[in-house]
Amino acid sequence: MRGKWLACLLILACVAAIAACRSGLPSPGRLSGDPSAAIRLTYADAASCTIQAVLTADYGDRVTTFQVLYTYRRDGDDTVEILGPPEVAGLRAVLGKDGSSLQYEGVSLETGSLPGLGIAPVEALSGVLAALRDGHQTAWGREKFRATPSVTLDFLTKSGDTEITRRFWMEEKTGLLLYAEVSANGRRVLSIEVETFFIS
Repeated sequence: MRGKWLACLLILACVAAIAACRSGLPSPGRLSGDPSAAIRLTYADAASCTIQAVLTADYGDRVTTFQVLYTYRRDGDDTVEILGPPEVAGLRAVLGKDGSSLQYEGVSLETGSLPGLGIAPVEALSGVLAALRDGHQTAWGREKFRATPSVTLDFLTKSGDTEITRRFWMEEKTGLLLYAEVSANGRRVLSIEVETFFIS
């Protein structure tokens, strides 16, 4: 009888092991080592992404806050719609591969190529996803963001004399972005607080 119980336990253990293997990559929260590779793979494989966030831009002479809705499409153009403040709500930017345009009430204004630094509010979330997909990561860590267990990822970009550093707080359980800060030459110029996030 005891032998039958042992056999049953061995079979159940094997079934559990096979089920674990079929689950694919472990979630970031289950990794004991560096979780950043698994988190970044999620963003590299994404076909689309929608983020609603509050951006606070501080360039020294003034501080401005925007609420934006950003949509990323791997096989198409990115879009950024300004939801607030009211005086600029409805403004929409299309971030194409060859240039960008601002659109408002059906009128399109060509703006040419963006500088690509990811520190202007219109391109901030595009810069976040670009860093997560293939940016130069310099560090990672674990800390809580407003009581939520999170993984921090640090990235570095240089353009001429400008050094852009980004720090992202990703929810450890899901890998989704919670908050980000962007600094230029050591001074924070942009903060991003995510309200909603969908990725597929």
